[in-house]
Amino acid sequence: MRKVTLAVSLVLAAGVVGCNKDGASAGGSGGGSAAGQPLVTTSAGYVHIGDPLTLGEQAPVPVSAVLANPAGFAGKPIRIAGTVDKVCEKKGCWITMTDPAAKKELFVKFTCSDEGGRIVPMEAKGRPAIVEGTVTVREISEAEARHYAEDEGASKEAIAKIVGPQKQITVKSPAVQIAMAK
Repeated sequence: MRKVTLAVSLVLAAGVVGCNKDGASAGGSGGGSAAGQPLVTTSAGYVHIGDPLTLGEQAPVPVSAVLANPAGFAGKPIRIAGTVDKVCEKKGCWITMTDPAAKKELFVKFTCSDEGGRIVPMEAKGRPAIVEGTVTVREISEAEARHYAEDEGASKEAIAKIVGPQKQITVKSPAVQIAMAK
């Protein structure tokens, strides 16, 4: 039985798999946001990264609801709320948002034009987050799934256990907000 990975991709700009346009993952540290924009804190205490949110006052859907029925949200603009579980250690070009009750996670991928800085700060772990976009479901290759595990800092043994294509829930979106004040 192959492992099925549920994921959300959050696309900030045109690019290919990986942290940079050329697909290479490079190290980096410090704050910053996509396209070298400074981090902006909203009146609600969230750090905003990327373009402005566009869905107005639409209430966010819990990540657990999206994981329970991704097909029900496919093709529709949506705002998703959850907690950041992991952040790409290399550049902050992806996060995972979890549903602890279901023991599942959404993978939020930033395909970015980052101008050499981090997209999401490491301090985002454990913080509430809101992403906006349109849900689609696709398959990613074994190589792509292993790339993400490597960026996460997984052991060689854990990476070797990833076999075959993996299911991925994708949200294409230019924006994320993360509650950085605890």
